[in-house]
Amino acid sequence: MTADPADVTAKTRPLRAALVANAMLSAGSAVALLVASDYWRTLFPVPANGWPQALVLGLLVFAFDLIHQATRRRMQSGRALLSSLADLLWVAASIALLLSAPAWLAPAAGMVVLWIALAVLGLGLWQLYGIHHLHWNRLTRRYRHCLQVAVTMPAARLWPVLADLGDIARYMPSLRRSEVIGGQLPGIGAMRECEDLRGRRWREVCTAFEPERGFTVTFVTDADGFPYPATTMEGGWQLEPVGSATVVRVWWELRPRPMWMSTLLLPVLAWQADRRFPAVVAAMARAAGDEQPTNPDTSDRPPRLLPNLC
Repeated sequence: MTADPADVTAKTRPLRAALVANAMLSAGSAVALLVASDYWRTLFPVPANGWPQALVLGLLVFAFDLIHQATRRRMQSGRALLSSLADLLWVAASIALLLSAPAWLAPAAGMVVLWIALAVLGLGLWQLYGIHHLHWNRLTRRYRHCLQVAVTMPAARLWPVLADLGDIARYMPSLRRSEVIGGQLPGIGAMRECEDLRGRRWREVCTAFEPERGFTVTFVTDADGFPYPATTMEGGWQLEPVGSATVVRVWWELRPRPMWMSTLLLPVLAWQADRRFPAVVAAMARAAGDEQPTNPDTSDRPPRLLPNLC
């Protein structure tokens, strides 16, 4: 099942609000610079010519990007993280300006720089909270990322490819090999070992297995050399029939180590997963016999992310 619309709205609201507020501050600052450029040149006597216009352009581009993020149906925490890092860079530059240029910086100008830096800092932290809220699953007390891709084939046709747990490396270019330990049959209790192109290895134990519906694996995080910064980690694949097509849902839940890394780790995980897994699902569909898996609503398009949170 897809996420409840009311729950989706609640999960995305803090991040959307923070992005819109940040955009308003950026656009408002750009307008203030544009209509009173002579005053700002007097307040900040920087030798370079045209700096107000250059700053106006930068602020407007930043504001446009923030609005674009806030109005997308599918929120991208990776882009929001970059925006927050840009805010923190602005704060750092403001502090450097206050510390390195006291001789020529007028007291009024210093107060403007300080207050703007505080506002930007607050908005950057608000966006980081929005990222946390977007990925936080209050029921499991873990951080979650989920994506969905639609293919034009029934679940029964795709399931044999998905259920071959040891064959995942065939479809994932980032993996060097994968196998089910001890020749076990796919099912609850089967253990899969994977190795990526960097030689990092980890094991996953199948904890749920429903034919033509999906499976869940628990990562063995306490094993020596486990390559990911997580104390617990779980993931799974689900198949949801939609007429003659199927929505393939891939998800992960984890508790980062340390926990404060959640606002950094989850956006990176989300960006990598959203970029890679549509192609992985497409490769699986081709192996199952579909020449060109597609979105049911746009039969001429290749596999792409569905905008629904899950």
